[in-house]
Amino acid sequence: MQPDPLTRRNLLHMGAGLGVGLGAASTARDPRGMGGTPPAPRSVLLILVDQHRFDHAGFVGHPLATTPHLDQLAAEAVRVEACYAAVPLCAPARQSLVTGLPASSHGTFRNRHAAAEGEDTVFHRLTSAGYHTTFVGKTHCNVEGFARVLSQEALFERCRDQNPGAQFAGEGRILTDRPVAVPFLEPYNPRLETAGEGTIFHMEAAVTDEALAALRSTPKDRPFFLTASYLAPHPPLFPPEEFLDLYRGVPVEADRAYRAKATALPQDLRRRRRGQRALQIQDEQADNAVRAYLASLAWTDHCVGRLLEGLGELGLAEDTLVVYTSDHGELLGQHGLFGKRAFYEGASRVPLLVRDPGRLEAGAIRPRVVSHLDLAATFLHWGGVAPGTLPGRDLRPLLRGDQELEWRDEARLESSDGLGLPEEGQLVQPEEARPPEAMSWCLRSGPWKYMATGAGEAELYDLREDPGEQRNLAADSGHAEVVAHCAARLRAASPARWTFHRTDDGREGLPR
Repeated sequence: MQPDPLTRRNLLHMGAGLGVGLGAASTARDPRGMGGTPPAPRSVLLILVDQHRFDHAGFVGHPLATTPHLDQLAAEAVRVEACYAAVPLCAPARQSLVTGLPASSHGTFRNRHAAAEGEDTVFHRLTSAGYHTTFVGKTHCNVEGFARVLSQEALFERCRDQNPGAQFAGEGRILTDRPVAVPFLEPYNPRLETAGEGTIFHMEAAVTDEALAALRSTPKDRPFFLTASYLAPHPPLFPPEEFLDLYRGVPVEADRAYRAKATALPQDLRRRRRGQRALQIQDEQADNAVRAYLASLAWTDHCVGRLLEGLGELGLAEDTLVVYTSDHGELLGQHGLFGKRAFYEGASRVPLLVRDPGRLEAGAIRPRVVSHLDLAATFLHWGGVAPGTLPGRDLRPLLRGDQELEWRDEARLESSDGLGLPEEGQLVQPEEARPPEAMSWCLRSGPWKYMATGAGEAELYDLREDPGEQRNLAADSGHAEVVAHCAARLRAASPARWTFHRTDDGREGLPR
């Protein structure tokens, strides 16, 4: 089903009612399932990786990505072309995925995560509904709803207990006191060094092993929901040496935007870019960061391949719905920046593959816009659990290719510049259509990408004509109606008071 053409004129005639979320406009003839009968609960394997941007994979045509196992999964799955993280940052994105709520409701905007007392999650509900729920790997969110959790910290401590000298990948290699060191780039492995000597803890291998062990011990009398949560390709980018060897000396075309002055970015991103530019990144360092990212992605693909192969060997592949996605993306030098915490496509848009043998069309591509909030709500639909007031939409009709589905191509994102935020409490949305001070929001609506900050800065991009988001149309009088419409939709979908709660005991991404 092809997306409806969206122009400035017909954009304004789309329904105005949003309620709390952006999902009210999606309907299908049979929302319950095939033939009008509620489907039996499905066992689900969620493969959640960290920092995998949407356009770095063989299945989307990237010329250098080594992802044979993900390519095979894509050939057997439905791929949704434009899936967005609710927040382009680890802990807030993951918290949205487990709660089904935007950050303005669940309150986590930084990587210092806190679970509110009595907080309800999608996985509390699935566990209560009879699912055997297990989480293995990087947490960085509220995982109390899972019946069993084996975190990255527990995995590393187990490895160190068995091997007292064990180190995590990159330990001892991330050095900032060398003359050629660029501190923020160090975890990106700008020298393309190996992980080190002795016993090295690669979390991806440990997650794969433990996920397979969990599958082997899954009760046979009820469905399971297993989350295998990988750290890579999030820095530190120190995969096993054979994967680094894939890219040594390989020509890459890293974006050189880090050389330019930051004049066309929002204030927060201008600060980041000035700081990074002042460190005088060398081209070879940037290129090696890209090589290391591709090597880390190849390593992740290898581990995902092992997990999927094991799922088949255990006889579970035909009866298990497999979902592959990432919590957010990676800029890799685009717009002069590395990392995430930006609404630009590289940081906020992620892969979404869903395989359900015999139920979903293998190799189908749905050229639609969805959000992780939709995915969270769909987890409940798959489990036969009513999603209640969650703002996300049911993705099942879209995945099936329901010809009578009316789908609004929209995704809402939120973020924060991290400055001046309270540790607890709320911020009030201004009367005008913009987010609270120090906050920002974004709407992907059809081909349009609109972003605005609490300081009154705005950006608008037409992704059909400008996929690299280089020409900001927000101040163009010819696009004033689009800007006003997007701002109004964001305001209507946002709570008047944005919630904050967090503690200082969260993790910043390293598995220790």
